[in-house]
Amino acid sequence: MKRPTRRFTVCEQTFGLAVEFYAGTPQSTALRRCVAVLQLDPADPENAPDEGDAAWAMCYNSRAIVWIEDAADIGSLVHELYHVTAHVLRHIVSNDEETGAYIQSYLFREALLRLQKKPKNQP
Repeated sequence: MKRPTRRFTVCEQTFGLAVEFYAGTPQSTALRRCVAVLQLDPADPENAPDEGDAAWAMCYNSRAIVWIEDAADIGSLVHELYHVTAHVLRHIVSNDEETGAYIQSYLFREALLRLQKKPKNQP
């Protein structure tokens, strides 16, 4: 059985954050978006995820791209959202724990709603 794939964007209005999620899609799809949207150089070893990685997040300013190999891997989702949240807090120059908790819980809730939604082509 083919595993479900999801692509969606979550926007957070307070801080102007936009996070693109790629779950169950080929890693190369998300990497192409990193080059196009975040303008990261894929030849730079710092920007290249390891082949064995099951999930990663890349951030630039108020944009982020999160890739998760398995759409059902909630642990990896939470882990990568932690990295996105830490980046956002550095970007807005804040170390407020409450702000970080708000950002992470909002992104997690919105991502989970979209991940749990049945695709249009499945019964």
